[in-house]
Amino acid sequence: MASKKYSKTKLAFFKKSIESKLDDVVHDLGDIKNNLDQSTKDSNSMSQNSVYSVHMADAGTDSYEREKGYHFMNRESDYYKHLTKALERIEDGTFGVCVICGNLIPEERMMEVPNATKCVQCKETEKLNIWYGMHFLHLLARDLKDHSIIGLIVIIVALDQWSKWAIKTSF
Repeated sequence: MASKKYSKTKLAFFKKSIESKLDDVVHDLGDIKNNLDQSTKDSNSMSQNSVYSVHMADAGTDSYEREKGYHFMNRESDYYKHLTKALERIEDGTFGVCVICGNLIPEERMMEVPNATKCVQCKETEKLNIWYGMHFLHLLARDLKDHSIIGLIVIIVALDQWSKWAIKTSF
């Protein structure tokens, strides 16, 4: 694959660090689940006491807090998956190698973002490509003053072509 790779000792260090982060994520997921279970239990018991015992604003706040908890749980779950993929890349020898340019990702970046698959330069280029593509489509839509079917088709085709290009260049 790539000629540049981290040494076995560095990979062992990264593996230990990632495993530690995985333990932290599992612990955090448990805490979030316990908080969600507790808040659901509390809100159910309050609503059964009386129809008027819970103010609408309080119910809205409780709903928002539960939704936020589910968001955090999804985020931690995604992070867990990314970390396990990083462990797989350690095992297959591709950890720390940029999937776009093939250069070794700096150790500092891998310590902070162990699930990184792109070097900073390639990641920034990817973000700029996406921004420029969206900006182009915005200008195109703005310039098509008539909202005819043909104008909408042009926008849809341009979006489709751009998204195919963006996906192709992001890997």
